[in-house]
Amino acid sequence: MKTLKQYNNQIDELIELDEDTRNMLVEISVGKLTTTALIGRLKLISRKIKDPILRKAIMTLGYLTYTVSLQQLPPLTEVNDKLDKIKANIRLLEVELNKVRSDLNRS
Repeated sequence: MKTLKQYNNQIDELIELDEDTRNMLVEISVGKLTTTALIGRLKLISRKIKDPILRKAIMTLGYLTYTVSLQQLPPLTEVNDKLDKIKANIRLLEVELNKVRSDLNRS
């Protein structure tokens, strides 16, 4: 179980993220919750099935669905776009840093 301090640090890290990343995390979290609820419901319903082979097959399909939903990643194009934006920001910061260094060297 997390302490209050760990929880607050995690919230601070989430707040520092850009809006697109926060929205993506919320979508992933909602997806995981709905999939978990679906699997729970599937487990309850499958208990009523008398045929053990069919029951096991349905549960296996449910677990496969759950596993796949947990492994979903954002599209690669989104990741590449964000990486390009970060690289551009780094270049701009390096230019500004060089300007500041040159100003300090002059004085």
